[in-house]
Amino acid sequence: MAPSDSDSVEAYCERIADAEPSARDALAGDLQRYVLTDLPRWIEVTDDAVQAIAPFVDADSPTVRATAVFVLRYVAEFDPDRLTFERSRAATPVLEAFEDADRRVRQVATNPFNTGTLVSDALEDDAFRPKSKAWVAETLLERLREPVPVVRKRAAWHVEKNAVALGAAHPDVESVVAALVDAFEDPLDANAPDRRARSPRYAALRALEALAPVEPGSVSNHVDAVAAFLDDDRLGVPNRAEGVLVSLHEAGCLSGSDAPEAVDDFPDDR
Repeated sequence: MAPSDSDSVEAYCERIADAEPSARDALAGDLQRYVLTDLPRWIEVTDDAVQAIAPFVDADSPTVRATAVFVLRYVAEFDPDRLTFERSRAATPVLEAFEDADRRVRQVATNPFNTGTLVSDALEDDAFRPKSKAWVAETLLERLREPVPVVRKRAAWHVEKNAVALGAAHPDVESVVAALVDAFEDPLDANAPDRRARSPRYAALRALEALAPVEPGSVSNHVDAVAAFLDDDRLGVPNRAEGVLVSLHEAGCLSGSDAPEAVDDFPDDR
């Protein structure tokens, strides 16, 4: 349905709230299209809009749940001053939607453009606890095993960007490193290494490169798996593998004599 002059984000949210359950899917789709065709319309989000849509994070319909998360993630990510709706109250269902049973809801929730700051803050900001840090860390690693490719790529972005905080938040850093190494087997590629939809393999190498200086003992247990990528022909992958090994050398966990031959100009001394 084409937008009319009477349409707004608040109007759509209220229509969804007032509609019969059978009519909500169509209205939810209309709301997402209304915003996505003109992104400045996010400025129309009001407290009344958020209050109207928030209960539908528990709707039976995945389309309606996804639309509720679609609106709430705006509050959770950007925390606009004009709203009084608490950021944590919006953030909790958005983070919980990372493990929703429906792929459409997970896809909306994990979009890094709209939840990148939310995830980082949930892992690092002690004053912001929509979920426990350990829960966030464990959930992100679980999404690395996600069956839906686009969700897995989005989760890989979050893992890479928050590698050190994730390692600190997780109760078992050895399992964090092991999960990253397991992602080496992921067959997904990306159009370019640094897109928001990351190749899990590339993201895992970047995450290990960040973790190596702070958790060198755990990362050094997987030198052979990392070194296997030194001759990889995919863009950026050999550089990231070399970066991991150089970080381990600088941390004193890998000597020049132990370094793989493919590492260029690796120092012989510690």
